[in-house]
Amino acid sequence: MNTVYSEDAFICEGIFDAFKTPNACALMGKTLNKKQHKVLYDFLKPKKNLYICLDPGTLKECKRLAEELDIWFPTKQIYIMNWVSTDEDIDLGDLSKTLSSKELVKYIKENSTLAA
Repeated sequence: MNTVYSEDAFICEGIFDAFKTPNACALMGKTLNKKQHKVLYDFLKPKKNLYICLDPGTLKECKRLAEELDIWFPTKQIYIMNWVSTDEDIDLGDLSKTLSSKELVKYIKENSTLAA
């Protein structure tokens, strides 16, 4: 996890996605497990905005995760990344090869919508 403070936190699927995304944590899959709860909760607690940026094709899992996070943090803004690419093989790791960290964060924010 990146220790640089930001009001935003980015929840990624894989560890390599999290390495390239500032203020990110990796789920190491698509769902939370009990061992992750305390670490993830402690990381997300001081944040204002939460961005769920799992891999393409995971909208159902993103919505389920947003519902769980809303229970933990009912006053936080929770966003889900919308993948606009038609290429299902592109994920944050791929984008991070061509975008700087700042550009990657901008891309995530511009392509995310508030979870309902």
